Amino acid sequence: MPAATTDRSSSASISGDGRLVAFTSDADNLVVGDGNFDTDIFVHDRPTQTTVRAGVRSDGTETGVELGSLNAALSADSQVVAFESEGALVAEDGGFPVDVFVHDEQPSPTFVTNSDTRPGTDP
Repeated sequence: MPAATTDRSSSASISGDGRLVAFTSDADNLVVGDGNFDTDIFVHDRPTQTTVRAGVRSDGTETGVELGSLNAALSADSQVVAFESEGALVAEDGGFPVDVFVHDEQPSPTFVTNSDTRPGTDP
């Protein structure tokens, strides 16, 4: 039986095949290294019983400030999760108070969708 979480989880989104569940949580004990003390986006793999944090930079690091992420939505093919965040998760962040990000599990890039620039493009 998994350990109890330290705080609430909500806003679940289930992949088309039912394998993955994306959700928001204030819990700090779902993954190792969660130290930002705010709401994060997680993806739980039901068959393997593993959970990863998706609301992070492409290199896996967090922003280090208390800025939450909300409203996770998984694609039907389980490949990407979109979410809102106040955190500066990418260099291309357009400076909006809240941005919409997309995290692709392969090869794990995170990019902002409501900015004038995209990774690999000129502004």
